[in-house]
Order: sequence, then structure tokens, then C-alpha cells
Amino acid sequence: MNAAPPGAVDGAAPWRLRWQHFSAATLRAYHAYASWLVSISWRRFVVLAVILVVAVDMVHDKPPLTWRITEELPAVRRLPPLPQAPRPTPAPPAEPAEAAPGSDGAADTGPGVHIRKPAP
Repeated sequence: MNAAPPGAVDGAAPWRLRWQHFSAATLRAYHAYASWLVSISWRRFVVLAVILVVAVDMVHDKPPLTWRITEELPAVRRLPPLPQAPRPTPAPPAEPAEAAPGSDGAADTGPGVHIRKPAP
């Protein structure tokens, strides 16, 4: 028999009970405000609205109304890029050496590379 005693509650029950009390109190306050608002005249409503606008205008620059969630950083000045050094101009390609008379017209420009010139 592991039955809990009648007064025992599980771990979540106190939070649930607190939430029920809070929501019931909030609902009662809302109904009281709505009943009061219905009972006042339009003239009194306009006067209260103007007073509220003036009061908010007086305190809108005071903390905690000036606290921000995000942070504004000052603008970062970027320096222009440094000029690059001029690139050296490539040297013109070397002329291939003339073929020796009596050869087949191929000039040896390196190991395994042969350039054949057309016959005149």
C-alpha cells in the first residue's frame, strides 16, 4: 500500500496551486477594472486619457523607460585599403635560338621541348 496520505501533494502541485491563485486574482482585478471603466462618463474618460498622455510624455526619458535590450555601437570608421605595390612587368619571352644549318629546323628550348619552324 503506497497510497499517499490525503494532505500530501506531488512536487508540481504547489506551483499549479500558486498559478491558479495568481490567475484567479488577475481575473478579479480585470473584471473590477472593466466594471469601473464602464461606469465612468466619456468626459471623465477623455480627461483621464489626456492626463495619461501628459504623464507618459514627462517620464518617457527616465530610466527604466530608457533601458534597451539591444546595444547600439558607435559607427566604426574603416580606413581605406593601402595602395598595393605595382606589379613588376613580365620580361618578354626570349627568342628561340636559331637552328644550326643542316638540322631539321627544330630549336632546342629545353629538355624535351622542341619548336619546329616552318621552312622558308
